[in-house]
Amino acid sequence: MKVEDQLALILDKLEEQTKGINEGNHRINDVQVSIDDLKAAKDDFDRWRPQVNSKVADLSSGLDSLRIQVDALKSASPAKQTYSR
Repeated sequence: MKVEDQLALILDKLEEQTKGINEGNHRINDVQVSIDDLKAAKDDFDRWRPQVNSKVADLSSGLDSLRIQVDALKSASPAKQTYSR
């Protein structure tokens, strides 16, 4: 094999490897962008989660209060009578 042919083969291999490296770098950049997006989403979640937890606790407390009131109304109301025809 001539030296020129060998050099051409080496250059072809280098070009293939360069393309592969560039594709790998592109994938790494995409993963980094995804990681950054996930970190931002986590930060948002961490900011609003305490507020949501507080609202859920308020709703739970309100439901418990309503349940107590309904139970009190049930016990205070006269028993239903069954009418037969």
